[in-house]
Amino acid sequence: MIYSNIYYLPINGCIEGHTTVPPNTKAVQYEAVLPQIIEVSENPDIRGLFVSINTIGGDVEAGLAIAELIVGINKPTVSLILGGCHSIGVAIAVSANNTFIAPSATMTLHPVRMNGTVVGSP
Repeated sequence: MIYSNIYYLPINGCIEGHTTVPPNTKAVQYEAVLPQIIEVSENPDIRGLFVSINTIGGDVEAGLAIAELIVGINKPTVSLILGGCHSIGVAIAVSANNTFIAPSATMTLHPVRMNGTVVGSP
């Protein structure tokens, strides 16, 4: 959705990629998101991208594809975490130039894939 000259991209629900989620699950399909991000990059009338995120995560490869396209945009990008930002949603959130999180929102990483010191903070 374009508001003025800023493109608004909501990432809400499970990120659906190579496998489909159950029919009663709210999902964002990466096949629909990728063309939108390319449109932002190629359309001279669009001056920036605003991504709102409230996701439980989902398909890792699909999320990485979304994050890589956001990183590659040559326009200002901002992400705002509302509610939850879990699993691959964290990579999408931090792929923007600026990332903000609501005071009541949460971000969850999978500690199994990390090593070294992990610092947790409210």
